[in-house]
Amino acid sequence: MARMQKEHEDPGPRESPLRANGLVVVGLLVLVGVGVTAGYLQWKAPEVGEIIAGRRRAIAEAPNTPEGRLALWLVNGAPQIHHRIEMMRFSAAQPWLVTHAVRLEGESPSRLAIYGVDLMEVPRDVARIEGLTVRVKLPRPRRLAVGGLSGDNAAAVPIAASEDRALDGIERARYLLRFAFDGLSQALERDIPGARIEIEVGPEDTWAAVAAAR
Repeated sequence: MARMQKEHEDPGPRESPLRANGLVVVGLLVLVGVGVTAGYLQWKAPEVGEIIAGRRRAIAEAPNTPEGRLALWLVNGAPQIHHRIEMMRFSAAQPWLVTHAVRLEGESPSRLAIYGVDLMEVPRDVARIEGLTVRVKLPRPRRLAVGGLSGDNAAAVPIAASEDRALDGIERARYLLRFAFDGLSQALERDIPGARIEIEVGPEDTWAAVAAAR
């Protein structure tokens, strides 16, 4: 009877062969992962080294004078300037920087003489550097079309009852562009003390005339 009881006694916890094999597999996976990573880094080492060396050369070759830094800034800043001008388009159907409008005498109140700068094809190089000033130049506002103005931007357009009561289109264009460039101007002045963006409008009335006058 004692013998039978001894045979039925719990032999105690045994380590599962499956669990032991699982630990071995995990260990092998870790070793393989480390080996693959080390091999990849060794394979990429020349390329990574060249990137680091290139960045060190760029830092070493960066201009130290404000004028040199401004010239480098304009390389990256020119696309931003171009984009901010394009953002001033009144609408997709009317791609203009609308400065003001004038009601036409004897016609419907919805028919206006619309003045502004055509932004359909804004040149990429609208900015030039003079000393520490980035000069952005646009043509002067002119009469672009006769018609109505609608949409979210219409309420912001000054409308005069007659031509002699219309506001100064050039000053209005400068005001709108200064607003468009406000953030970019502040960033430039913060990065390069003494540098600034200056808006010029006219006297030329086309982009071709502006380019020819540069």
